[in-house]
Amino acid sequence: MYSLSARRKSSFLLSMNNVSSVNNCYGCGVCAASCPRNIISIELNGDGFYFPRILNPNDCVECGICVNVCSFRYEECALVDRKIKSWAAWSNDDEVRIKCSSGGVSFEIGRQLINQGYKVVGCRYNIDKQIAEHYIATTVDELIQSIGSKYIQSYTADAFKKIKRRGEKYLVTGTPCQIDSFRRMIRKFKCEDNFVLLDFFCHSVPSMLAWRAYIKMLEPKIGKVTYASWRNKFEYGGHDSWLMGMDGVKTSSPINWHDSYNMLIREKKLSYNPVGLKVIGSIECFLVIIALENTVRSVANTNMTNLRLILGLAIYGVKLMPKMKKV
Repeated sequence: MYSLSARRKSSFLLSMNNVSSVNNCYGCGVCAASCPRNIISIELNGDGFYFPRILNPNDCVECGICVNVCSFRYEECALVDRKIKSWAAWSNDDEVRIKCSSGGVSFEIGRQLINQGYKVVGCRYNIDKQIAEHYIATTVDELIQSIGSKYIQSYTADAFKKIKRRGEKYLVTGTPCQIDSFRRMIRKFKCEDNFVLLDFFCHSVPSMLAWRAYIKMLEPKIGKVTYASWRNKFEYGGHDSWLMGMDGVKTSSPINWHDSYNMLIREKKLSYNPVGLKVIGSIECFLVIIALENTVRSVANTNMTNLRLILGLAIYGVKLMPKMKKV
């Protein structure tokens, strides 16, 4: 039962021209980024989905911007009357394709635009918070964190708030609902020319309660999760890339994303050095690769000869997998 004061408060909020009247929305976070008073918080509701909350209703000036940019309130898309064209594309870099969940197109578009002076707003998995979150990449090195699909709802508010609508150019990637609301926002503020927007086919997202329950189920076996990969090609191949790869403190020795990028994408000299060699040339580099192979084979208890898989295990942590197929 609601108290009288709670009922009055609820009635007051519903009568205001803000997102307090929006329930079970997409949780895109654009309302929080567009609020001139910075009083909208994006939080998880009881069902485990992101939703907006007005922190202090008394500070709301009822400008209506938050409801104007909310794609949940519209039946039609923000982008209309555009001729649809279709292309098939993938990265020409084999190593990019094997690391990406699909063909590496998003990464390649981001890399090209960063080289042209853009910043990229992409999605990464935050291993400390165990959430998917949007962030801003300013270099190709930083863009590596966005590689790979994340089949959970992403938290966008902090990254979207950091975007400067004037004086900088951005590529913004996200789900269709996130991009639709974002398009409404930049159109509202008349700064569309500074943005390239990129979305993808989406079949909805699960509750974060389900994701947390999955992690809780795994941690007794693998320890605190240190790595999560959806549609992992490194370990399961392209045909079985619908499988997940999860590592924990009990099953891996993680290497950070800088090392992963340097070793796999940009073909820099190996920065992971298991025998302490100073890598200064091709001979030393070859010796490091041999030492790396031996280390992985020893710990993983396998005699595999596939260098790509070996590097994949080294990058994502050497798993203690007794059932690993011997080659």
